[in-house]
Amino acid sequence: MAALARCCTLDVERAAKSLAHAKWPRIHTFIATSEIHLKYKLKEDRGAGAGGSREGRGAARQYADDVEFSAEDGARTTPEYLDRISLAVVAAGARTATFRTPWATRCRTSTAL
Repeated sequence: MAALARCCTLDVERAAKSLAHAKWPRIHTFIATSEIHLKYKLKEDRGAGAGGSREGRGAARQYADDVEFSAEDGARTTPEYLDRISLAVVAAGARTATFRTPWATRCRTSTAL
């Protein structure tokens, strides 16, 4: 069973609670990554976005071994920033991770050990 959560601790905690009785829980986290979403939706810069992806990923790892991550609006995100976000997510303690870039031909799937 999977639950979807924004990359913030409160959302991840709520997702984890909904999965309390799941045999194989999965938490799928996401954060806006395009310049337009960062500026107008999150009202943050790229540094804050990378921090949020680490925060959400780290929180999710407390509750589930299977944690996915998506870059929201990844099609309008530079490949360099997608790499930066992906590395931040792995640095947050991923053993295995799936990185998804919705609406884009750029998709990165990686296993980190």
